[in-house]
Amino acid sequence: MFHDLRVRSFSTHEGLSIDSADSVLASRDGKIWIGNAGHLEVLGPNGVSSQPGKALPGHQVTSLLEDHAGHLWVGMDDTLSIYQRGKFSQIKRQNGSPVGVVMGVTEDSEKQHLGRDPRAACDADSHSEPESPGEFLAPPMPPARKLVADPKSGIWLGLVNGDLARFRSGKTEIFPFSGHSDSRVLALTASSDGSILGATAFGVIGWKNGKQQILTVRNGLPCDGIDALISDNQGDLWLHAECGLIEIAHDEVQRWWEQPESKLKVRVFDASDGVQSGVGHFNTSARTQDGRLWFANGTLLQMIDPAHMAGNTVAPPVHVELIIADRKSYSPQEGLSLPP
Repeated sequence: MFHDLRVRSFSTHEGLSIDSADSVLASRDGKIWIGNAGHLEVLGPNGVSSQPGKALPGHQVTSLLEDHAGHLWVGMDDTLSIYQRGKFSQIKRQNGSPVGVVMGVTEDSEKQHLGRDPRAACDADSHSEPESPGEFLAPPMPPARKLVADPKSGIWLGLVNGDLARFRSGKTEIFPFSGHSDSRVLALTASSDGSILGATAFGVIGWKNGKQQILTVRNGLPCDGIDALISDNQGDLWLHAECGLIEIAHDEVQRWWEQPESKLKVRVFDASDGVQSGVGHFNTSARTQDGRLWFANGTLLQMIDPAHMAGNTVAPPVHVELIIADRKSYSPQEGLSLPP
């Protein structure tokens, strides 16, 4: 079958150094930064280049962030570096040692950079020179790997036990999702309406205005295992799951918030659309300013453009050549009558 795939894949055939894409970041200048095994690569108008990342020796890109000033922050192994004016500078502790493994990094509403490893969070002043060590905080909470800025103030953290936590004004508040302590939060996103969504192996956990609920197969999802989630330019929610790529319209998400037991209408893209299964472990999704969505699945980088998905709505012409009934052949002609 020949047809246009809605989901496009980027692998070594398209210029990646190795098929091990674990992280992706879309910067405002249109470039796609890719965390590959031992490499930080960038996809631009002229293809894939590993040149910028050669200044960062290491084995694993653990986190990526572009801040409000357009600077790129990269966690590589146990280091944290900032890329500005064409070069990388490493952020270090006051004693000169690396900051440690940074599994997530975000910038809060006060333009502070917050990184998280299993033990501590770092708060680095965005206006200081790159060599400034910053202040390292350790909010009292279980280990976390994902974090995102709250639209108002503070940060949200996705914990390794499947719960959510909010760190605001020096205080930590934990929101448990009981019965799922064996599953970590694999991705986290915050919306302008104050809602927080997290991807887990048991569905999508949500918090909004003090209300907690879980989106699962009971609500119409084809499967519960979600490893990435992101909203497109129209406000529709996209889930990267073990069973494919799932689109949920904005109105359907709002209906779920109002009616937690409702069954939603979803659209599923699978292997016939070009989706290839896999799970990324770090920054797993990104959105470019033109609306394209990118997903790192641990092997490949995949892209879908929600605004430009080709589809043929014209029914194909049908030509009947032969009719067989009770093992007897009939020529298709007007007025044909078949016996009982």
